[in-house]
Amino acid sequence: MEYFRIGEPLHAMTNNENRQIRDERARARQLDRAAEYVTDYWFPINPALLEKIQGRLNQGTYVEDAALLLSDIKKDFSLFTFCLRNLILQLQSEGIEVPQGTNAMLLMEDAGLDRLKRILAIDQHDISRHDLEIATDMQGARLREVMLSASAAETLSPRYAADPDAAFSAAMLRQLGHTLIAFNYPGVYEDAIKSQKEGEELDLILARLLGFSPQMLAIKLLTSWGLSAESCAAMGLHSDDAEDEERQILGAIGETLAQICKVSEALARSADPQNYPRAAEDWQFAKHEIENKLGAGGMQLIKQKFDENCESYFTLVPHVFHAGLISELAAPAAVEATDPLLKRNPYLAHCSARAVQAIRDIYLRLDSAAEKSEKILKDFVRETIPGLGFSGGCIYTIDPGMMMLLPQTEFGELELRRARAVDYSLVLSNADIVAVAYQSNEPVVAYQKGRYGSSLTAIAGYFGRSNRVGVVYLEVPDTISNRPDEANLANFRAISITLNDCLGLL
Repeated sequence: MEYFRIGEPLHAMTNNENRQIRDERARARQLDRAAEYVTDYWFPINPALLEKIQGRLNQGTYVEDAALLLSDIKKDFSLFTFCLRNLILQLQSEGIEVPQGTNAMLLMEDAGLDRLKRILAIDQHDISRHDLEIATDMQGARLREVMLSASAAETLSPRYAADPDAAFSAAMLRQLGHTLIAFNYPGVYEDAIKSQKEGEELDLILARLLGFSPQMLAIKLLTSWGLSAESCAAMGLHSDDAEDEERQILGAIGETLAQICKVSEALARSADPQNYPRAAEDWQFAKHEIENKLGAGGMQLIKQKFDENCESYFTLVPHVFHAGLISELAAPAAVEATDPLLKRNPYLAHCSARAVQAIRDIYLRLDSAAEKSEKILKDFVRETIPGLGFSGGCIYTIDPGMMMLLPQTEFGELELRRARAVDYSLVLSNADIVAVAYQSNEPVVAYQKGRYGSSLTAIAGYFGRSNRVGVVYLEVPDTISNRPDEANLANFRAISITLNDCLGLL
């Protein structure tokens, strides 16, 4: 029996309950609309891989090797989830109940070649309206994170006495909601990534901005296809209203599979320190667990699996799925104060973790003397610098007789200028940024619109030690230049000093 104080309005509780019901219904409608929207647009596939698979199906290649088909499908996250969705719907239409708790890979294996062949006889534009080749850096990072997490889970699973296919499937589907949001709500996703604070989870930020979490979106989709909530949990997806998230996962998919996903996701986040403020902490946790299970060569094993799973991505978008990704995790996320490298390049203390490791690799090659310095310099300019987010650049050297700065090496795609000679004899207020930079003691920064309408940051500064011998000019796209200027400038300064060392300037 409930008691009320005299004078207390009896309708107060009812109003609160009604408001709660209305809010829940509004959130449910919002989630329903989002599920329909992302289903229509999905996220991009690799058209070359789909064409390759269709060719092999027509040639009968998979008749004798059905495992090869599954291996090909799992190399594309979008195609993998598209096949899973349509396979479940197809089984439902045939009156076949999907076994509870099955993993996605096993379900496709049991379905048979004929069903998968019917599903894959489709045009790429009927799968997704997005184009992988024009994905933003943030969207590319999301796909890379998924594939790294799934590859790590697959590699780790035998050491946990778990099924590799189950681990791979769980790692994939736990990232489905995030990926759909990244491609279909790109502005919201980028805002959430940028607004992360220490201790604040990305999922909570997205739920606040959208009204639903990535997990709830994925569960809504899977259950709409015909999977039970228990099957979703067995694949690694749990409801937001679970009293204890970890207990929910453990009860559904087992302690070992939950731990695998936890480690693999931490590793994937640690590979992207620019977007995850707790990357260093994630790295320490993942590194300890991986070395404990796989030994000192564990990272290399994961790299091999990542390379295998991302083969098709490497071909289409190599700048996103570059083969050196795992090597970036071979050292702590930042240089220590006692690191001898700081004496040679002190600006590394203020650089991003990715810049630290990429530049460290260049110095290791310089010190080993196993390669010609020309080869190292070429790789530094054409691979390392673009790999740090600079979309284009040019290195100029002086011609004292002509008093001109001459373009020597252009790389990437320049949007704000053409690589042509610059007169540095007289610097006026409206002078070229390269000429101003040569005369200035500090790097010069300018913000401009590119020829495609996007905003870019241009940074230019001299290089040389006892004498100034030229200017480094770099452009940063808006998705990166939104970072604080100090971060861009620290990376730029470290690059300039590294260039000095590659050239052997005294």
